[in-house]
Amino acid sequence: MIYFNGCSFTNGYELEDKFNKRFSNLVVKHFNTEEFNDAKVGGSNDRIWRTTMNHCLNNKYEAVIIMWTGANRMEYLQTGTNISGNTNLPQKAISGPRWRATNWERDSTNLEHANLHKHPDQLHQHWLITNGFMKQVRNREYNIKYSISYMLSTKYFLESLGIPYLFYTYSSGQYRPFLYLLDEDYLEAANNYWKSEELSKKQILKELPCLLEDGFYDRTKKAGLPIGKKDHPLAGAHRLMADVMIKDLERKYENIKKNN
Repeated sequence: MIYFNGCSFTNGYELEDKFNKRFSNLVVKHFNTEEFNDAKVGGSNDRIWRTTMNHCLNNKYEAVIIMWTGANRMEYLQTGTNISGNTNLPQKAISGPRWRATNWERDSTNLEHANLHKHPDQLHQHWLITNGFMKQVRNREYNIKYSISYMLSTKYFLESLGIPYLFYTYSSGQYRPFLYLLDEDYLEAANNYWKSEELSKKQILKELPCLLEDGFYDRTKKAGLPIGKKDHPLAGAHRLMADVMIKDLERKYENIKKNN
């Protein structure tokens, strides 16, 4: 079984017959194995990191393939409200803590003046705080630094377990334009200030070459393949991405061969 994680681009959003047409299914068919696609629409790098760690500690996978999402998303643990709407969950789960994704309003074109979507079961105070945090605290430096931290810790975690893995991004536009920020000087601040010990851009790119590579969206556009009304790659692009992943797995891990 191969484990996949990511956002809507990995989930297969906007695909007709997504469970058969998304790249994760095409890859596992090639290797004659099973698929576990843990990607969620609107998922953040926070969620990708958290769920990948949990699943890979509790289950055995032949390989892990992650398509990292936008650096400007996050999740937090919400408490204090009940889940609204119809649900088959037990009462304890309905009123218990839940991981809450934060996503921008669909019609937001300028994030400087945008607001987060407010969920029906989200306290207004929670929304005000997370909206302010996302706009005022989670700046470009914060976003790329934390996303890279998730990528590196996941990489070293999988290597420590001996699990073959591949990393991609859903769009290079989320990372390449901001890589220059990695070579800036950063300070640590408490009662005093001192220079923070940081990995250089060169060190990070050696560990995470996916940050320089074209993302799924970029490959789709360059190939002139159809994109859905909500800007997601369609079947032809998923076939293209699956072929890239198959080639990369077979090149990087000689023990993973096609089972004819």
